[in-house]
Amino acid sequence: MTGLDLSAGEVWSIATGLCSAGSVAYLWLTRRSNVTNETISKIEDRIGEAETRLTTVEQAQAHSPTTDDLTAIRSDISELAREVAGLAGNVKAELGGLNRQLGLIQEHLLNRSA
Repeated sequence: MTGLDLSAGEVWSIATGLCSAGSVAYLWLTRRSNVTNETISKIEDRIGEAETRLTTVEQAQAHSPTTDDLTAIRSDISELAREVAGLAGNVKAELGGLNRQLGLIQEHLLNRSA
C-alpha cells in the first residue's frame, strides 16, 4: 500500500477536511482583521472627540483672565469695599444726627403741649 492507494471516500474526506480547515483559517484571519479595523475606528472616534474637547478647553483658557487681571480685580474690589465701608460710616453718622433731631422735635412738641 502506497500513499496513492486511497479510496474515493478517503479522498473526499481528506478534501472536505482541508476545505474546512482552509475555511476556518480564512474566517479567522478576516474576522480578526475586521475586529482590528473596528477597534481602530472606535479609537479614532474617541481621539476625535478628545481633540474637540481639548480645542474647547484651549479656547476657554485663551479667554480666561490672567494673574495680572485677577490682581487688578482684587484691588478694585478692595477699593470698592473701603468706599462702601466709608459710606456706611457716613450713613450711620447721618442717621445718628437725624435721630437726635427727631428727639429734639419730639421733646419740643411734648413741652409745647404741656
